[in-house]
Amino acid sequence: MTHSTLMHAVPARLRRRDRSRRPLTARLRGLAVRYLDWAWPGHPKTLREAPLRIYPTAVHLLRLTTGAVLSYLITLVVTTGPIDLTGSLTALLVLQASTYTTLQMGAVRIGAVLTGVGVALAVTTWVGLTWWSLALAIGSALILGRVFRLGPQALEAPISAMLILATAGQQIAVETRVVTTLVGAGIGIAFAVLLPPPVPTRVAAHAVRRVAAVQATLLRRAGEAIADHPLRRSEVTGWLDQSLQVGEQLGRASQQVGDLTDARRFNPRAIGTADLSPVLRSGLDILERSQVALRTLFWVMEREAPGGPRDRSGYLDDDLREAFAVVLNDVADCLDAFGDLVHAEANGQAEQVHDSLAYTIETLRETRARLTELMLVDPHDDSDGWLLRGTVLHSIEAMLELLDPVARAADRAQWQAEQAGRIIGGDTLLNRDTLAALRTGRVRTRPRRVPHPDPENGADQPA
Repeated sequence: MTHSTLMHAVPARLRRRDRSRRPLTARLRGLAVRYLDWAWPGHPKTLREAPLRIYPTAVHLLRLTTGAVLSYLITLVVTTGPIDLTGSLTALLVLQASTYTTLQMGAVRIGAVLTGVGVALAVTTWVGLTWWSLALAIGSALILGRVFRLGPQALEAPISAMLILATAGQQIAVETRVVTTLVGAGIGIAFAVLLPPPVPTRVAAHAVRRVAAVQATLLRRAGEAIADHPLRRSEVTGWLDQSLQVGEQLGRASQQVGDLTDARRFNPRAIGTADLSPVLRSGLDILERSQVALRTLFWVMEREAPGGPRDRSGYLDDDLREAFAVVLNDVADCLDAFGDLVHAEANGQAEQVHDSLAYTIETLRETRARLTELMLVDPHDDSDGWLLRGTVLHSIEAMLELLDPVARAADRAQWQAEQAGRIIGGDTLLNRDTLAALRTGRVRTRPRRVPHPDPENGADQPA
């Protein structure tokens, strides 16, 4: 091999090695992403999003740990003999929910434990512990749990009964279990009243915006594929499968909005603040209906794609594909703008984002008109295809109606009339700036409040 051949061969081998390494890195990255999706559904996609997602969980874990340890320390003081960890367990169960549910959970836990203790005392007093008396105690405790409507805590009644039956020195065991249960429930309720959990307004608002962002990402992916090459049925099937992930995001967002509603009940931090759950719930309902329209759109595309049950390979020519791709990207822009608007409404800044949604909707109307013109050219030549094209246009029209900024402004005006003057745009009422203002005797920063709606044109007027 000559010198020149070696000079050319070595770089070639290096280039082949680099090419072999790059796919391996990409595969490892893909495996890591898939594992993260499996281990943490809905995980943060950016570094800016991570603190918002992690901080509430960290605070919640700290509350649970502190409450359980404090219950254990108090149990050491008020009881003698073997330590019963029922107090720590009760504190964990009571503290895991919102303030309203905490009060309810504390009462239910106490009722369940007392029910089990009463059944155990009755059994040991009359017949003692045998196999059939154990069955009688468990059955009686479960029946009483149903009668008293203890719900998910009904199993605590037979558990308490069995623990009492299995403990030597029945009277001491009964007293210890009742006392530790009261201690745990008391700690949980005290934490809820004195140190209430924050109202997760930002978390719920971000969850709603994330649903819109996921829908928009899917539409942009579909638009890029349609603009790049003719429609393939396997791709459309993949989009339908990916739309199921949007449904999972909808479920998580709905749960977080529901948690926001529960977190406001009996929560001192919610005093004087606007109830944003109706705004977020209405926005989430619109996104849920838009998801139905998008799935209908993809289903129609799958039917007429090559290889489908109604193979219509000529359905999308080059001009139609280009126009359709533009429309899908415009729908994605509308969804992003709508998600930003709902998020801005939760922060009291709707007037700064409303015009953006109106602009994207107007752009979509123009591109939709162009697509309609191309789709309805000579419809009599292909009546069956015209019906399918009409379904596509109907799905896009449904998106326009759902994301209408005028209708959204009317709903926002109605909500503002109900919440006018209340503080908006924060998770807590007493923050560091407010406390500093109280110490100095003057307010440094004016909190954002819900504006009064303009009765003439629905525009936002500052309170």
